[in-house]
Amino acid sequence: STAKSVQDQTNPVYISVLYGLINASIVLPVLMSFGSIIYRDQAFAEYMPVLIKLTLVSGMVHQICFSAFSTLPFAVGQVQDAGLIFLSKMAADIVKYCHERGYPDDAMLATVTIGLSIATTILGCGLLLIGRLRLAQYVQLLPTCVIGGYLAFIGWFCGVSGISLMASGGGSDLSITILTENFHFILPGLLAGIMIYVLTVRIQHMAVLPTCIIILLLIFYTILSVTETSIQDATNSGWIRESNPPPVWYHTWDYLQFDKVIWEALPCQSLTLLSMTFVVALSSSLDIAAIEIELGRPLDYNAELGTVGLSNVVSGMMGGYSGSYIFSQSIFSLRAGIRSRLAGFVL
Repeated sequence: STAKSVQDQTNPVYISVLYGLINASIVLPVLMSFGSIIYRDQAFAEYMPVLIKLTLVSGMVHQICFSAFSTLPFAVGQVQDAGLIFLSKMAADIVKYCHERGYPDDAMLATVTIGLSIATTILGCGLLLIGRLRLAQYVQLLPTCVIGGYLAFIGWFCGVSGISLMASGGGSDLSITILTENFHFILPGLLAGIMIYVLTVRIQHMAVLPTCIIILLLIFYTILSVTETSIQDATNSGWIRESNPPPVWYHTWDYLQFDKVIWEALPCQSLTLLSMTFVVALSSSLDIAAIEIELGRPLDYNAELGTVGLSNVVSGMMGGYSGSYIFSQSIFSLRAGIRSRLAGFVL
């Protein structure tokens, strides 16, 4: 059967390693940008190295879970754009709650990081329950206009967040004044985004996106070298986000201190959490549908949602964030003939 052929095929080790590294080169900058969006409030600016590491660890946990438990050996699962909209709102709301009541930064950081981890764990339990009760088909009954609107909003949110990061580091709401004053920061990013979009559409090859990212980095640092601008000068000028030096890996969870959590700040996030559960269930179903179309055989939506739920439970318990199948990278691996789980573990 088709299912059996997908499961039983293997790849040479070097091919699995190669495609794992290619996917990693694509996923890594996306994860870092997602971390910046979740913690876009200016209150997190000096703590970003640790918070970005938490996002990367979360992506690693998701991928391990999908590679180990998914029925699709080529699956790529990472922190997802749908959930980060709600996580970002929760983080901003908790910051506002703590600052209004005069709590110190260590209490705010503990409340945010642990609060988001708890929300991700509860989300995972909700997805496991949806899969267990075989309710996935009801999630898919939404009208097409609702789904289209939801997808459009995700694109709008990520686009606005990206411009906000370029204009003000993500810490301020966009305004005409901020856009005009920081247009010299925004323009290169917009041009780079257009270039990447055009090239990925016209040259449909696996190497286009990582090559574009490498070229952009080389151009930036070449300009710094030619103009004799130091990294510190570029940071002071706003071209590189200012933050503390990154800590060693075992300090990644330093902010998750249960004794400093402001627990009364969390119940007010219940409605946001409920909305996130429903939206992630919907977006995951759409991801599964896209993979199903490409694969050419029916998939068990409830079983796949169960995998997504399990991944979120583990991620939340590790201090991470919500995630799901990344259908674009999963389809990329499928089309490349990847049938070994090793590629996912390398990623």
